[in-house]
Amino acid sequence: MTVTMMKRTALKSLSRAAVRACRLLGERRVAAVFRDWFSKNPDYARSVVSACLRTLPPGDPARIDDSRQRADSPHRPSSPNDARRQLGEQGVAAILDDWIRTEPDEAKRTISACFRAIPHAIPIDDATLIDVLRRRADGQDSPFYSHHIYAEMEGCARRQGNRARRVLEIGPGSSLGALTCFLAGGSERAAAVDIEPLHGDRTAYYEGLKRYLAVVEGFRWWRNYATTDESPNISYPACWDQIDLAALAARIDYRAPALSHSMPFPDASFDFAYSCAVLEHVENPDGTIAELSRVLEPGGLTTHEIDLRYHGPSYDRLKLLRWPEHEYLAMTQRYGDGRGIDSLLDGSWQGEVYCNRLRLSDWLDLFHRYGFEMLEVEPLCTIAEDQIRPQELVPPFNGKSMQDLAVVQVRITARRPAGG
Repeated sequence: MTVTMMKRTALKSLSRAAVRACRLLGERRVAAVFRDWFSKNPDYARSVVSACLRTLPPGDPARIDDSRQRADSPHRPSSPNDARRQLGEQGVAAILDDWIRTEPDEAKRTISACFRAIPHAIPIDDATLIDVLRRRADGQDSPFYSHHIYAEMEGCARRQGNRARRVLEIGPGSSLGALTCFLAGGSERAAAVDIEPLHGDRTAYYEGLKRYLAVVEGFRWWRNYATTDESPNISYPACWDQIDLAALAARIDYRAPALSHSMPFPDASFDFAYSCAVLEHVENPDGTIAELSRVLEPGGLTTHEIDLRYHGPSYDRLKLLRWPEHEYLAMTQRYGDGRGIDSLLDGSWQGEVYCNRLRLSDWLDLFHRYGFEMLEVEPLCTIAEDQIRPQELVPPFNGKSMQDLAVVQVRITARRPAGG
């Protein structure tokens, strides 16, 4: 059997497995995840691919077995194991890399199927499962990411005695998952503004989020046996599985395109507002904080994770502070006009992403200017001060303190005064 024939057989086999398996990882960035996984842990990756091949029924025409051998192909492998031995680790890796490049959609479906096959075909321990979840929780198109943002923000509100009854998210990005979690958890109202509207059908996303929340949250009663019980005349009316999460998400007052410095809501509409990795991109930071003060009720709480790092591929987290303003504006692109987080995730965004380049001290000044009471300022990522060289930065950044420059990711929690 030629290498080309083995490639075709292996890819066809994997594709057939994908048709029968439910997707676990979603459609975006899966190829990159899989390539990274295969390069860092090839033995385990190959075992998963092998498991997918083994899931094919004996009668599947894509399966390699003795009954499909031909007399004119004496070297055709008699089993998937023989095929893998002939291809070798490097050969399999090369096939997958070429496949991801030439047929990305089919590759994504198949890769998802590989991960889905893990619990059924290969023993998987809690540590491995947790590692997979940790990786996916960093993907902004993932249900795991949405739930994590919800858990963080709800925790911030709870620590300050805020019930988050009426919640606003600025810049939800690729999904309304976090706000949907707030509604599922008992919030009365949820709203969002974004400069770029959501695109595409999110039905599969909400189904995945619903299944995940059933396991990790106690929003409503759930047991796995209630999901799998096929007994006649038995029902579980209070089970979380009866919830229509997409319908719950439809309750969100979602406004897009809309600007954070001109939000289409009445005064004192919310008691909790938050954002995650958004404020560093707004064109009008002053107007945004002013609007937050307006739409929050007196005593309302606001929490924001702000990423002050350079967003390009560099270990120099302060690289964005090395260009004069006119040069920086000429080389960057802003969100909006068809450019959103989806463009970043699928790789179609060309060029640098615009950041307003405010530092921590600038943000604290803005919150104070509009009367907010600072409750928590949590540095999430810092640079060692002996690695910072202010003389290499342009004004006004070269005049900032070392402590100010060292903080490149921060979470700020503030309250609008009760008498404000």
